[in-house]
Amino acid sequence: MLSLDNPRMVVVFIYKENYVMRIDKRALKPSYLIIVGLAVIILGILIPSFFVNPLSTIGLSIILGSIILLSAYIFIIVRVIRSRNKPAILWTVLSLAILIAIAGSFYIYNRISEYNANKIYTPNEKIAFKDFTLTFSNIKFSEIDLPIDQDFLKIGGIGTQVDCSAYSDAGTWIPLWWLRGNEGLAKTGISDRKVCEQQNSIRNDLTSYLKDNKKLSITYAIKANETVHPGELKIETTVDSGRDLKSNKNLSTKDRLTYKAVDEAYGGITHTTYDDWYIMPVYHSYESSNLGGDIDKGLSRVGTINTDIRNNENDIDIKVTYQNQTRLMRISR
Repeated sequence: MLSLDNPRMVVVFIYKENYVMRIDKRALKPSYLIIVGLAVIILGILIPSFFVNPLSTIGLSIILGSIILLSAYIFIIVRVIRSRNKPAILWTVLSLAILIAIAGSFYIYNRISEYNANKIYTPNEKIAFKDFTLTFSNIKFSEIDLPIDQDFLKIGGIGTQVDCSAYSDAGTWIPLWWLRGNEGLAKTGISDRKVCEQQNSIRNDLTSYLKDNKKLSITYAIKANETVHPGELKIETTVDSGRDLKSNKNLSTKDRLTYKAVDEAYGGITHTTYDDWYIMPVYHSYESSNLGGDIDKGLSRVGTINTDIRNNENDIDIKVTYQNQTRLMRISR
């Protein structure tokens, strides 16, 4: 107990009390931390639209704001425990349990999303997206059937080389209007032997292509859990060689363009000339389905992928991207 008989003690006591009160007024309170933390998060979400990379700024502000809010919560817990107020302690523990459950749910959800994104699926396995499930099936390799003109097949096809020594090396008739603008014919066109040799070269190229490649056929089915927008769905096919499957560099124009003999009549006389002859249409070594418009909830839609795969390409990846979700399915020979 403070005695008033000692004036010096009274002065010291009053000084200490005033000092403690000033310290309390300036002390860091949980409410201050909560306000600061929320301000950091809100401003961090609103302001970054002016920055080059807003996502990184938003993420940093959420992390910093959350740390500040967590500090305020720890301060509150410490005060509640010191107060020895059982109801307050109970509500604090309950709120802490709820917070842990929410944080744990987000963590588990992110881990599942990360697992699905990094997992390599196999054929016939259901691939889950947020709005739909996808299944790749009926995967098979087969011989390539080129749409070659039947007339070309009748003169030797692609599997047999023709003996060109029996053909003349002399020039064939060609319309002069190609050269000088007047009508008539001149014997300055490509020779029969050159045509034969050029067709043999086509046979070699096509035979080599059929020998080194197989046709890969894939069927896939989409089952919509919610409305699916195919315009946002991207399906890419890649091989371990890194080759671009959508380019048609393997079979060029020279592999399908040759010459065909036709009869031309000039001045009452019929001569044989050569015209350009495409022995097959433009060949697309990669083809995929157009899925069309939206797929409504509960409906399914089927698509196909057909592509030529070289015999030395053993791993084929199908990469599916939809609204920032990515899945990978691998076909291994």
